[in-house]
Amino acid sequence: MKQPDATLNLTSDVNVIGSAVDFTYKWCVNAGLAEDDAVRVTQALDEIVTDIVLFAYPEQKEPGHFEVHFRSDSSSVQITVHEYGEPFDPDRHHYDSNKAIEEGEFEGAGFELVKYLTDEFTFENRGAEGKIFHLIKYIITDREPDLLPEESPDTEKTELDHEEFIVAPIDAHDAEDIAKLVYRSYGYSYPNEDLYFPKRIAMAVIRKKKIGVIARTNEDRPAGYFAILETSDSDVGEVGEAVVAPAFRRKGLFKKMMEMLIESAKESKLQGIFGKAIGIHDISQKVNQQYGFKTTGILLADFPAVHLYELLDPYPQPVSEIVDFLILKKDHNQKIYLPNQYRDLLSDIYAQFDVKPDFKEPESDPARAPFSDIDMKVDYNQKNSLLILRSAGRNVLNTIEQKFAYLKTRKINIIYIDLPLEDPVTPTLVEPLRKMGFVFSGLMPHFHKGKDHLRMQHVLCKLDLSLIVTYSEMSERVLSQVKKEVENGAQ
Repeated sequence: MKQPDATLNLTSDVNVIGSAVDFTYKWCVNAGLAEDDAVRVTQALDEIVTDIVLFAYPEQKEPGHFEVHFRSDSSSVQITVHEYGEPFDPDRHHYDSNKAIEEGEFEGAGFELVKYLTDEFTFENRGAEGKIFHLIKYIITDREPDLLPEESPDTEKTELDHEEFIVAPIDAHDAEDIAKLVYRSYGYSYPNEDLYFPKRIAMAVIRKKKIGVIARTNEDRPAGYFAILETSDSDVGEVGEAVVAPAFRRKGLFKKMMEMLIESAKESKLQGIFGKAIGIHDISQKVNQQYGFKTTGILLADFPAVHLYELLDPYPQPVSEIVDFLILKKDHNQKIYLPNQYRDLLSDIYAQFDVKPDFKEPESDPARAPFSDIDMKVDYNQKNSLLILRSAGRNVLNTIEQKFAYLKTRKINIIYIDLPLEDPVTPTLVEPLRKMGFVFSGLMPHFHKGKDHLRMQHVLCKLDLSLIVTYSEMSERVLSQVKKEVENGAQ
């Protein structure tokens, strides 16, 4: 998980409530929430903090302690409250509106209020490790971005055969031009909605959430844009945004931007960069291979079906993507426990990079962590979810099953799970996960805390794997492995 922007370490004293509430409101506004939404989030936090202070530590002579962690990105704010008070089961305290009206009984009303005030609210009981409350509020900007263009996607000039381009790093002042460029290239079909909001783009640049380049003509007209996005908790970046205006395609512009972008990445602290090439065609895959990227996996049903403006007919199913990775710094001292089921394939994926991890034999009864820690992320816009295993305790499978059962009730297409390959417990989890319907996805190098992870995936929608287009030999091998497991009934 991404490191918090801020953390409050509090005691269960009524005097902390006001200070926590004041800080929360100011932080929410600074993070980009509208004032009324900031008030809603603050009210939700006030409800949780007050309940903790008043009820979580009833028998303790000394005040208990709890933490509030604040995180934000260009599209949402996330607040996590972690307390260590007495056990609590919210399922036994349901809110009954009739009792509230007729009898003045408001048991369970607190949770209902928090759900009403936030866009997402989840409660997690970790036993001896305490209880965690997750609150998410999405940053809503004008739903009709100021992108009424001087030229629509259909009216781009085409007589530009001798045009020259100036490629330079982006700054916040480029935000509006980038948004207009995306619109003129794709209409409103580009899958990353943030690129239609200049303020979100500018904020991401100011906060150094992305490394980007923009290409302009001699007349200062935006022609192309390319960016590497910061990942939430590791030292790799995603080549996640690439746009070239239709009038400037096939003029070598993509190559110029890619070369500058890679050089910028090499000068950063990133250990590597990865791109997710859509499996609708092989164009992006070919480009990635040309610049030294190597295929490490396939993500089934990664985002909903789209119509890419002027490029493709409507696609009949969620879009799968090929993961291509480029190592920038060859520093690979990790111990790696390869599951027997995927030993040969994973070994060959590593061999592409000319690195030699310290491969270890799987252990029959590996040591376990004191408790299981699994992060859960749900992206309702892209209709995907990700479980990240941080530590594996004795109850790890039970914990996975609980989160898996919850995710199956969400309106999503795919569940991914990332398992750390440096943990000797990982090989023991593969077979149980396959019995749950998970199949191979690939190697995710450095994806979390700088460590390599095995990704597996469980599809929750109809998917015709024969429609996925691959280019490299390795991408075909990975897809063949996925098809084999699906055909054998893992899904």
